[in-house]
Amino acid sequence: MMASMLVDFLVFVSILTLCIIVIVNIDKLDSLVSSSAVPGSGEQKKNRYLGVASKKRWVAVLYGVTHFLILFGGWAVLMYFVMISWVVPTFMDWVFQNAGFHDGRYVPWWPYLLLMVSCFFFSGLGISMLHYSLVWVVKRLLLRFGFLEWKALSAIIEG
Repeated sequence: MMASMLVDFLVFVSILTLCIIVIVNIDKLDSLVSSSAVPGSGEQKKNRYLGVASKKRWVAVLYGVTHFLILFGGWAVLMYFVMISWVVPTFMDWVFQNAGFHDGRYVPWWPYLLLMVSCFFFSGLGISMLHYSLVWVVKRLLLRFGFLEWKALSAIIEG
């Protein structure tokens, strides 16, 4: 019984640690989102977002706002429709019915924790794929109409 409780505790602590690491390092994961002068462009400052550059400030601001709204909307959809309305109630029902102390025996919690984390991970993966596909569509439209221009990846990373 103590070994099962120890495994539950270790799984919970490792999940919590991974979540904290991801939250702290989330800004370092996407090195292509930045805004500064492009090297070698002379006096002309260009705003860079996701591998493109724009001479017009309002286009860069509009693109940044669109990027934020898509990201915020994606996480709001994930939290409301997936986590709050389905995963959390299901998890609570399963845990309260199956895990913990029953008839003098201890039933481990870790399978339920792993199930919830995997469901959250795959839901987040789907929302992130939707987010980046929408950002890609917005970027392609702005490129098509001449508001943005392509920049080499090496120039973006060096700056």
